[in-house]
Amino acid sequence: MLGIYIKLGEIAKNQSFVLAKTLRVLPPGGGFPGPLAVLRELGAFLAHRSSETLLLEVEQELRRHFLSEEKSSLFFDFTSSGKSSLYKIALEVGRGKKAPVAAISSYTCPDIAAVLVKAGYSLSLFDIDPLTLQPKIEGLSASVDLLLLSNLFGLVDQFPDLTSKIVIIDDACQAGLSHIRGIKVGTRGDYGISSFGRGKVFPGIGGGLSLQHFPIETSPDFDTEKTTLVFDILKSQLMWFCQFPMIYRFPASIKSLGLGTTVYKSNFVRGPISLGRLLITLTQLRDVKNRIDLYRRNSDLWHSNLTNLRVEEPLSKRDLPDRSGTTLIRYPIIVLGEEGRRDRILSKLRRSGLGASGSYPCVLSDYQELRGKILDVVDSGARKVASSILTLPVHKFLRESDIQNTVRIIKETD
Repeated sequence: MLGIYIKLGEIAKNQSFVLAKTLRVLPPGGGFPGPLAVLRELGAFLAHRSSETLLLEVEQELRRHFLSEEKSSLFFDFTSSGKSSLYKIALEVGRGKKAPVAAISSYTCPDIAAVLVKAGYSLSLFDIDPLTLQPKIEGLSASVDLLLLSNLFGLVDQFPDLTSKIVIIDDACQAGLSHIRGIKVGTRGDYGISSFGRGKVFPGIGGGLSLQHFPIETSPDFDTEKTTLVFDILKSQLMWFCQFPMIYRFPASIKSLGLGTTVYKSNFVRGPISLGRLLITLTQLRDVKNRIDLYRRNSDLWHSNLTNLRVEEPLSKRDLPDRSGTTLIRYPIIVLGEEGRRDRILSKLRRSGLGASGSYPCVLSDYQELRGKILDVVDSGARKVASSILTLPVHKFLRESDIQNTVRIIKETD
């Protein structure tokens, strides 16, 4: 956070930023806990909680909301981030293997690939359907040891019927509020992971979680993150303050901050969750039902307003037994039409401060950092997604007028 302040000071000194044309700029994601909720949990912690009881209370809240009775025996392991949780699992799965291989989607967060490469894996990249975003997992190489389902934006990936002994990780970082036939994302397969970072299902200041059938021993290269409770609380409130559209326009106008952009990062803190991150996570878990209702209500608004436009909605294209089981943290659409139409729409939406995103900028095989780490790749559908996808906000700052303005811009851009 100190680095952000320094960067802001340098930019202000050089006057090297340009404000958006609109006074109100929607962030791509939102929902950070406010001062009253945080102070309430902080007061309770200082009065009668220890770090052990705080950890237990977070676990109880997670179990109450996300574990069905038949999954109640799963172990929870809290770490500094979702990346740290994935890294820990990957090391466990790859233990004793000379050249472990992980199968992941060609279109997914590059952090996943960075973590697996850090853990010593080579990558086998499978394709996704360009309209439904469903993974095409058939025909996996016999050398694959680990398969990760991304469940992007809250969409539930179809669980594969595999006969081989491939370890499956069910990623709930974006889909922790979704379920299919009553089975929660993150509890399918051999392991589950989740994240409490910015832009995830429970937006906070960081922290991660893995769900395990058997406890994993801590990796010897794990360390303790250098942070304090006071620093974490202040950081959370800075993020809460900056999410308001009239405020977000200032940091969003500073290109060097990289807000809303995705880059490949090979370094990350590997260790246990900090006390402050745990406290913020508990604050978020107190409001799960309202968050689900809000996301679903705004998703329904997008769905009802996007008819008769040259776009496809992946959620609607899927053959789901019950649409209500899906809780999206961003509403994805696929822009139809000539090449470049998505980019023109996205540019106009950004200039209008409407919180739209192009999601991940490219397929994984386009990252220079992964050259030499990819064994095989299928990505024709994924490339279509990378050039045609838009994700739209569903958080509490979204207004009906934002939806109407977005629809107008899509209609006009033909």
